[in-house]
Amino acid sequence: MVTCYQDEQGFRTTITKNGVMTKTIIRGKKMKITLAHTSPKRKTEEGDLYPRLNRVEGAGIAYLGSYLEDQGYDVKLISEMDESEKETLDQIVESKPDVVGFYAFTSTFPRVVNYSKLIKERLGKDVKIVVGADHVSANPSHSLQGKIDFAVRGEGELTLTELVKKIESKETDYENIDGLIYKKDGKVIINSPRARIKDLDSLPFPKRDRDLLDITTIGMLSYPKIADQKSAASVLTSRGCPYSCEFCSSDKIWGSSVIQRSSKNIVNELKLLQENYGTNVAFFPDLTFNAKQKRVFELSDAIKEAKLDMSLYVVMRLMSPNWKKLISYDMLKSMRKANFRKIGFGIESLAPSIQNERVKKTELSYAKEIFDYCNDLGIITKSFIILGYPEETKETLQETTENLKYILPDELRISFLTPFPGTRLYDESKDKLITTDLTKFDTNTPLIRNDSLSPQDFIEARKKMYADYFNSAEYLKRAEDKCIKHPELKGSYDEYFGFLKDRRIMK
Repeated sequence: MVTCYQDEQGFRTTITKNGVMTKTIIRGKKMKITLAHTSPKRKTEEGDLYPRLNRVEGAGIAYLGSYLEDQGYDVKLISEMDESEKETLDQIVESKPDVVGFYAFTSTFPRVVNYSKLIKERLGKDVKIVVGADHVSANPSHSLQGKIDFAVRGEGELTLTELVKKIESKETDYENIDGLIYKKDGKVIINSPRARIKDLDSLPFPKRDRDLLDITTIGMLSYPKIADQKSAASVLTSRGCPYSCEFCSSDKIWGSSVIQRSSKNIVNELKLLQENYGTNVAFFPDLTFNAKQKRVFELSDAIKEAKLDMSLYVVMRLMSPNWKKLISYDMLKSMRKANFRKIGFGIESLAPSIQNERVKKTELSYAKEIFDYCNDLGIITKSFIILGYPEETKETLQETTENLKYILPDELRISFLTPFPGTRLYDESKDKLITTDLTKFDTNTPLIRNDSLSPQDFIEARKKMYADYFNSAEYLKRAEDKCIKHPELKGSYDEYFGFLKDRRIMK
């Protein structure tokens, strides 16, 4: 196996199966392609005491960028952080692209539509605008809005490359490009789906931007603390999810199967990140890292053997829809030896009556057991909670608060149930929607009418839940004990508590 990796200076690094590394400069580059990852805005709005605080690259455009570079194209990446829309637009225009590709979430799709109009105004109608990712994959017939020329559903490497080659040769016969959406005689044409890429090891490693990595961080409660992090990177170790949560559109992109990279391939990428950029923390944004439990042990062993000086953060699932337990103490112990220092758990609801109606299951005693194991091993835990279910009541909200104090996660992120278009939840909830403004589909806005609670009730309930939990005697005692047992985490907690106090969440 040969692995290729392109850096931002235009060099291709090739690693053979024997570990021999060579560098060659890529010459004869063709069209200019700018790929932009649009991000939900991080600025705190009224009612949102806890904005998104991971500042990482867009993994999707990084993979597309390296694949296109490997074909000889000149690629620029733009990952929105705190830039204004004008600043993002100026960056795109200044790159003088022939093709602009956007990664769009539902809440950022209207922004992309606006960008498409402004780009054509400033650069001319010959610039081609392409959009891909979650929203258009789930809603292909509504993807070509504004001045968007093409949309890609599913994995983008092959589809986008085939499209660029057609644009470059000025051909307009697009019907044989699987995964492509385009217009012909004013009618939207949706081509056959693209077959999944079976061998992820065959793809070049993501294109990295040194200037961007200089400002990336994993927040909020992390080890090392944010102030000590260097070149925080996203490393996707698999694609797909075997489960079908009602609010998730991943099956529209990946189907229901999980395809994983080899442990050796992942370790080689981690080594390059450390050697080339000094990365000391990485986030694995896999949808379900522990979908295949045996592989968690294998990867942990491979990372441990590599002796990397790098902390890792991953998101895992506690239980399957049929209540199968997916995590064990032995698994967590193996991960900790590989320097996994933070795990996020998508628990969603801790109210038993709501869990019984939903796909995501959590047995409370088992959740507590796993969180206690992590506490013992010095692994930071984060719990993702969702409020705003149609059957939610004041009583279920109180149940969730009390059960948080029982399982005791170190970090907490509370969102509102969001029925993204194209999901089962959207089909079930479209008659109860409070608004159809896509910019509000950001998980930060209550969107589904509830018979007993108003949107403002949910916003206030979230504020109260944060305050009640982080100021509880149970949470403060857990944090104190954890720092005593694992003193290296003291700086991380001090930094996190400072953030909570700045937001007036913690007294």
